[in-house]
Amino acid sequence: MKKINSLLAALLLSTVGAAHADVINFNTASTAFWISSYETNGFHFQTISDGMATMADAPTYWNGNGTPHLLTWTNVTSFSGVSMTKAGEQFSLNSFDYGNGYTAGNSSPTGFEVTGTTATGSVVALIDYSTTGIFTYNFGAGWDHLTAVEFKALGGGNRAIFDNIVVNEQRSDVPEPGSLALVGLGVAALSRLRRRK
Repeated sequence: MKKINSLLAALLLSTVGAAHADVINFNTASTAFWISSYETNGFHFQTISDGMATMADAPTYWNGNGTPHLLTWTNVTSFSGVSMTKAGEQFSLNSFDYGNGYTAGNSSPTGFEVTGTTATGSVVALIDYSTTGIFTYNFGAGWDHLTAVEFKALGGGNRAIFDNIVVNEQRSDVPEPGSLALVGLGVAALSRLRRRK
């Protein structure tokens, strides 16, 4: 019994800290216009529109939290945006901040569309942007095991920002694998004790 208790305690300790979230906030980015790609936190960002920039002087363009962010724009197409991938790894998408790229409110997107690609299909989130400002969108179940994500700001000639992209955060409605293993071990230990009696 003492060995089983020790084993259960060790397994419980091994599950602490198993969930690890990353926040992609572009805080180390310097101002760079007309870039086609950007690497940070092991993720690759690729423009899918006319242009992309990393903005370190955020308050000039974004009346939000005053931190660096990713800016996309379009002059001729009906959307601006960026794709996000992580080489050889799947990831989950939990939330991101989005808004208009200009503090004056001109060239505002009309909405945002986020598409996640998995090995078996895709998931899509359509976000209304009828009120200007900085907002956070939280993704629910289904945004796991992603191989790529495409962020689009909709509307001709728009300027849009993307920031604080949270990935790989354990969802509260999904048990961690370590927790499930611990429960299974507990059930097996109880079953063994019953058989002994």
